[in-house]
Amino acid sequence: MVETSVNIANQLRQQGQQSEAIAAYQEAIELQPDNPGIYHLLGQSQAQQGDLEGAIASYQKSIALNPQQSFWVYKHLGDALTAQGKLDQGMVAYQEAMQFEPDHPDFYHNLGQAQARQGNLNDAIASYQNAIALNPSHPFWIYKNLGDALRQTNRFDEAVSAYQQASQCDPENGVIVDHNLGQCQQQQGNLDDAIASYQNAIALNQDQPAWVYQNLGDSLSLQTRWYEAITAYRGAITINPSINGVKESLADALRETKQLEEAIAAYRDAIDTNPDRFESHHWLGDLYRENKNWEQAAAAYQSAIALNPYNAWTHNNLGLALAQQGKLEEAVAAYQEAIALSPNQFFEFYQKLGEALTQLQYWQEAVTAYSRAIDLSPENPDLYYPLRKALEELGQWQEPEYEPPSEDPWLAAHQWADSLREQGKIAEAIATYRYALDINPNCCESYHWLGDLLLTQQNWHEAATAYQRAIELNPYNPWSHHNLGLALTEHGKLDEAVAALNQAIALCPNQYFEFYQNLGNAFSKLQRWDESLTAYGSAIELNPGHPQLHSSLGGVLVQLGKSDDAVASYRRSIQLNPHDPEIHEKLGNVLRERVQVDLDQAMSCYRRAIRTNPDNLDNYHKALGIKSNDPELYLQLGNTLVKQNQLDQAIIFYQIALQIQPENYEVKAQLTRVLEKQSKTTSAK
Repeated sequence: MVETSVNIANQLRQQGQQSEAIAAYQEAIELQPDNPGIYHLLGQSQAQQGDLEGAIASYQKSIALNPQQSFWVYKHLGDALTAQGKLDQGMVAYQEAMQFEPDHPDFYHNLGQAQARQGNLNDAIASYQNAIALNPSHPFWIYKNLGDALRQTNRFDEAVSAYQQASQCDPENGVIVDHNLGQCQQQQGNLDDAIASYQNAIALNQDQPAWVYQNLGDSLSLQTRWYEAITAYRGAITINPSINGVKESLADALRETKQLEEAIAAYRDAIDTNPDRFESHHWLGDLYRENKNWEQAAAAYQSAIALNPYNAWTHNNLGLALAQQGKLEEAVAAYQEAIALSPNQFFEFYQKLGEALTQLQYWQEAVTAYSRAIDLSPENPDLYYPLRKALEELGQWQEPEYEPPSEDPWLAAHQWADSLREQGKIAEAIATYRYALDINPNCCESYHWLGDLLLTQQNWHEAATAYQRAIELNPYNPWSHHNLGLALTEHGKLDEAVAALNQAIALCPNQYFEFYQNLGNAFSKLQRWDESLTAYGSAIELNPGHPQLHSSLGGVLVQLGKSDDAVASYRRSIQLNPHDPEIHEKLGNVLRERVQVDLDQAMSCYRRAIRTNPDNLDNYHKALGIKSNDPELYLQLGNTLVKQNQLDQAIIFYQIALQIQPENYEVKAQLTRVLEKQSKTTSAK
């Protein structure tokens, strides 16, 4: 009668009808109240129904009736106690279970979970690793839990390995570890891998936590992939608009992409959520200033200063906003505060102070400010002319001692600027050309030479402005167009640069290889590879002995996938200049990548052959000839040799795998089993 009730209860439990099963077990207990096995079964149904208190009571009753129970009753008691948060009691139950089956992997897994919940992560890691060593084909969750514990202890390399093993065990559940894997890769600095992991997690399940989208955005931002980062941050905000820092990150990305109005709105939203972040107020001030909203900019900077009064640039930028409102005395005070916080560091602080003092006609103070700025940046041409004006106002300006080549003031200034340029006195020459242009603003040559000097100073914006003015006055000088193209290229205005360089070529076709070379450079930056190829080809026709042209052509051919042609171009470049290490490196890269592609394809073929016919030993050896440091291949070869009863050979390959990867628990476990098997075989003989 009891056996019938228990059998019925077991069937009901297996069918998921826990309430009916519990009733049947209780009926059996009434018939046989001292049977510990029935209490164990009753506890399992109660646990599956969610009645943990009842389950714990049933397991404890089972143990009280027979303390020498099997491993499972103690394990199930430990599971129920742990699920209730009674971790210490759960640990005791697991330790009792270990006395019955000390090598059972499930024990170590459950013990690790309890230790992790207690915060004993190092103990948990050891338990998970023991479970894996006992059963390397352990389910997905043990590797996942091991990865989590390793990640929380900042052992990111090992965590990545554990998560990858989890995905291999159960690819369908890989989405569960992808975001944690991404976190580890992000901490390692492997941003490409981290981005791929986060994106894979989202692709498989868009209902990810907000932090996954935020971390994806952070990784993309570190790679300056701002537009993708913006999308990720907006995804995080949609899920959880109060997540810490995400609104500020979105605003930063919008600012980097020059979406000023949206960035302003984002910073304001971020400030509404977290008004105590100094940086949000500072950047908001910068954006208002860029939009010429001077009053709002000043208010934002003042809010930033109230939160952090020690940032010199915030005081300086406040001065800029106040000066634009005509509040010059307040601007001077702000500049002086910036200087007090960072004395003798930034010439800009002294320059802007000098400008405000000049407007206030405080000439002596202005001279002091400009002189200090020049001390900090003696090659800056923008500082000399205003210093001269202030000295003239004080009657202290002395003309340089030189013989004027002309009685015409403009011509004298222009020729003196030419002389300074030829002497390499760049800053003085720039200031003198500007002085000449004050006298005669319609001299295209002065603008052109001014542009050239500014180009050498890497002042791309002002150089482009000078060339544009030269072109307005004389549109037929091809070098003005060409040099404008150089300045625009460096300034990042590539489409405009292409137009300027094409205009230079139209004025002087097929004459100057530099025009075509720099056009090719601009096209390359735009990744317009076919047009770049044509431009470099034209440059080479005009100057076939120029090594850099052949090297640049080789780089474009690589991008177009024409590796053989790229090799030929790099080799021609090396013939022309055999001592340039950069070209040798580029040639080596192409050759290596070409060989690597072939080797990767060969490895892929051998791996497919091994999966299709794992008993063919030749395929393992051929694959190892390409990739001799792959522990997985040695493991698979060892396993195949074990199947073929070649134990001595299998042991050798397992040992090689462990030399490459000493912490590979699967290899260790396999080697242990084979050694035991070999020992038993030897004993039997």
